[in-house]
Amino acid sequence: LYLVGGKQLKLIFDCGVDDFFYKVNKNLHELMVARNIPHNYIERPGKHNMAYWKNAIQYQLMFFNKFFDDGH
Repeated sequence: LYLVGGKQLKLIFDCGVDDFFYKVNKNLHELMVARNIPHNYIERPGKHNMAYWKNAIQYQLMFFNKFFDDGH
């Protein structure tokens, strides 16, 4: 993280609280907050499975649509 300034990057983390990646994502989010690295962090009920992804994909698509609409 010491090399990530965050100014050019658009980062998003979307993780269910029952996902096996949850703790790692939460820790990364907290480090990024402490270092003032801009990012989007979403945590919601759910696991690392298709049911979660079917819902999350809508938000991911909005995030990336805005990214490309902003000229990136």
